[in-house]
Parts: sequence; C-alpha cells; structure tokens
Amino acid sequence: FLLIALVAGRQTDQLRRRQRAAQRRQMELELLNRLSSRIATASSPAEVAAFVVQQVTGVLGAARAALYVRPANAAGARCLASAGRPKPSSCEEALVRWVLREGKAVGLPAPIEGGPIPSVTAAEALPGVVSDGAYVPLLTADSLEGVLHVVPPDDRAEFSHPALLVSLANLAAASLEHQGLEEEASHAAALREADKLKSTLVSS
Repeated sequence: FLLIALVAGRQTDQLRRRQRAAQRRQMELELLNRLSSRIATASSPAEVAAFVVQQVTGVLGAARAALYVRPANAAGARCLASAGRPKPSSCEEALVRWVLREGKAVGLPAPIEGGPIPSVTAAEALPGVVSDGAYVPLLTADSLEGVLHVVPPDDRAEFSHPALLVSLANLAAASLEHQGLEEEASHAAALREADKLKSTLVSS
C-alpha cells in the first residue's frame, strides 16, 4: 500500500506539472496572439510600446516594464512607455544604453529558447553595476530598434518566462521597424510632392 501510494503521488505530481506547463504555454500563445493583432492595427510606436509594457506587467506579473528606443538624430535612449513600479533604478538607463551599443541582452539565462541572443550579467556589461531585471534588445534582421527592460516580481530573483520575453521583443522590434519604414516612405512622398509644387510654381 505504501509503494502504491508513493507511485500514485509521483504520477499525480507529474500530471500537475504537465498541466501547469500546458497552461503556461497557452497563456504565452494567447499573449503573443494579442500582441500580433494589436501590432497590426497600431498607429504609432508609442501605442505598441504602451501595449507591450502593460501586458508584461498585467499578464506576466512583472514589477516594472519599460520600452526604450534611440532618439532621432541623438545619442542615448528615450523611454517610449513604462508600467508597474514608477521609479526606475539608478542603473536602468546606463544598462539600456549599453544594450543599444552592443546588441546583447543583460540578465537573461543562457542559452535562451526562441533565438540566439547573447546575454551577459550586469557586472560583465558595466563593472560594479547590479541589475534589477532583464534587458532584452529589440532586434530585427537588419537593425536594433530598442530595448525591453523587465523587472521580475518582488518575490522572485529572476523572471520565469525568458523565452516569452524574447518573443515579445522580436514582435515589438518588427513593429517598430515596419512603422519606421512607413514614416520614411511618407516623408519621402511629402518631399516629392513639395518638389512637384515648387516646380509648378517656378514654371508658372
């Protein structure tokens, strides 16, 4: 009877772990689907950034999430949106700038599922700095669009969904790149129209 009880308990524990894993995968797929749909209808990079950080804090339970991009024609980093804990840590912007320079993640476990993103510790990136979370580069095939910073819940030492963070970062990067290309195309079209108008005025 004791042996049967031990075997049954172990099988029950395995079933519960599989059920939790299946629920987690379903939650991740639902989140990625929502993000994909929202990206398709987003009208600006700020709208995409706000939705991403809200989902990371609201659905995944992060204590803080912030999405940074490079300012146009300027150095440094600009926060497009943040959610959760309002005050950033003193090292947050320094690590964001490092990720924008190097294109590597900070604070992700390695190897990471979902893509070959090299990751280092905060101390390896900036000696003497202690990270309060993960910094994930928003990478596309051709560019580095920004950085997603995520602080794990207060009762955990690290974030429990690193592969999902990479997937979210990839979707956000694709959206930012697409909108950037659309803005460039609109700007080029406006310049062409201005040139046509100028030529018309000169000829008349």
